[in-house]
Amino acid sequence: MARNYAAETDDRERALNNALNSRNFGGVIEAVSANPPFGCDDDALKRRNLDNVVRTLVAFKESDIASALKGCPPEYLDVLMKYIYAGLEDGQNSSTLLKWHKLAVEESGGLGPIVRTIATHDSVL
Repeated sequence: MARNYAAETDDRERALNNALNSRNFGGVIEAVSANPPFGCDDDALKRRNLDNVVRTLVAFKESDIASALKGCPPEYLDVLMKYIYAGLEDGQNSSTLLKWHKLAVEESGGLGPIVRTIATHDSVL
């Protein structure tokens, strides 16, 4: 059965909004990491998905980023890093995305998420 990327993007957008509005920081990271659009051929849909994720990450107060990342499984951090790198390509929100990057590396205890992100060919954009 083929994946319905549009429905997954809609679901992710709702989950991100709900988690952010309820200050469920772990829920934000879970929503970001659930069913990333790897393999999607629709560039507009991937852009919309990335914009939703970056908008959510930028909405965080700096003091809440560490709470959101606390105890994240490595696979969540890996997907988050893919979004961070894709968001950095635009050159907008770089300051906030680099804070996320720094804290994600610190939370993981090393360079693992960076290496895994670079080494895999899956892309969110």
